[in-house]
Amino acid sequence: GIYQCSGCGLVQLNNLPVSYYREVIRAVSVSEEMKNFRIKQFEEFLTEANLKNKKVIEIGCGHGEYLEIMQKQEVNSFGLEYSQKAVDSCIKKGLIVSKGYIETENYKIENSPFDGFFILNFLEHLPNINSVLRGIYNNLTDQGVGLVEVPNFDMILEKNLFSEFMNDHLFYFNQDSLKTTLKINGFEVIKSSNVWYGYMISMIVKKVKKIEIDSFHEHQD
Repeated sequence: GIYQCSGCGLVQLNNLPVSYYREVIRAVSVSEEMKNFRIKQFEEFLTEANLKNKKVIEIGCGHGEYLEIMQKQEVNSFGLEYSQKAVDSCIKKGLIVSKGYIETENYKIENSPFDGFFILNFLEHLPNINSVLRGIYNNLTDQGVGLVEVPNFDMILEKNLFSEFMNDHLFYFNQDSLKTTLKINGFEVIKSSNVWYGYMISMIVKKVKKIEIDSFHEHQD
């Protein structure tokens, strides 16, 4: 069944998540076109977010297909992946990857805090989106920024891509519903665009600092 939230407009399936939802499964290799796209995208992200020579983590890095590209940039790159097989594969490639999955907002990621993060076409698989985003939030520095990417539901509707409805994908975002999801979990969208021939929504976000209630009360007194 396909449902839409009457409040935020987010579209979702009502089936249970697949057993392997914590793992990132991508094609064995990245096409030359995709590789060149990621190189340019990562360079722009790191420059715009002022992340050069800082710590950046990929949430759900699979076998390191994109992390390898990020590693070649002027940045200290890390990865988080649930599949032990994929983690072992990453380590053999010389990547710094830890095994894990963000179950709760209090989850502690090895080598945190990070200055930046990126999560590419993984968020839509996760049944506990809010916990994952809040967990990411809590593993970032106060000035933390991120690159978030999901399939574009508006494109799916426009092109009648009903094959995109699959058990793996629990959530279907458009620009508005993704912004809302990020906002309620502590992130402000600073740049948004449709990329890869309009098939994907890509957003650069920054962490919104929490209000210090104690300090506020002292000021009021």
